Amino acid sequence: FSETTMQPKKTLKRLLLKLGTACNLGCPHCHQVQKNFREHPGLIDWIKRNGFNRITFSGGEPLMYFDLIKRIMTELGHDPVYRMMSNGTLLTKDIAEFFSQYDVTYAISYDGKCGGRDLSVPIQWSNTKYLGPKGAGICTIFSKPDFSFREFAKDIDSVMKENGIDCWTYPDFLKVNWIHQ
Repeated sequence: FSETTMQPKKTLKRLLLKLGTACNLGCPHCHQVQKNFREHPGLIDWIKRNGFNRITFSGGEPLMYFDLIKRIMTELGHDPVYRMMSNGTLLTKDIAEFFSQYDVTYAISYDGKCGGRDLSVPIQWSNTKYLGPKGAGICTIFSKPDFSFREFAKDIDSVMKENGIDCWTYPDFLKVNWIHQ
């Protein structure tokens, strides 16, 4: 769409909304340049007019823009399907419970202790239990040439055991979905 007129070039039903590139981690493989986009004052009305049936929030780290996400979801209601890709470090119980009300599909980007991710800030695994029946998914970026899938599998297994997570397939969005028992 044109930023000045906010007119879509064609009718879309799915929207990937990149809220900005700010992130609270410093992963060495990340190509993001730290930049915040200014919010267009007509954004929510534009989304409503164009009838998107699925909205995916992305960033940088989208939870750094939680106030905007909350405002968008509250104004749009439950009609669109909401998805989010996050590093999982800013997920609080309150945010997870809010997402549960809107049945958000929440994916955590994680490549394990042996991957290239900045591990200085822990993922809030325990708060995924508040996300509701969909739980949290995992998306992995294998960024190191010497990456060991065997070590990654051991790491994921220990994370699941430590947090009471059962693993099952959710083919619509993610290869793996986690549900707390």
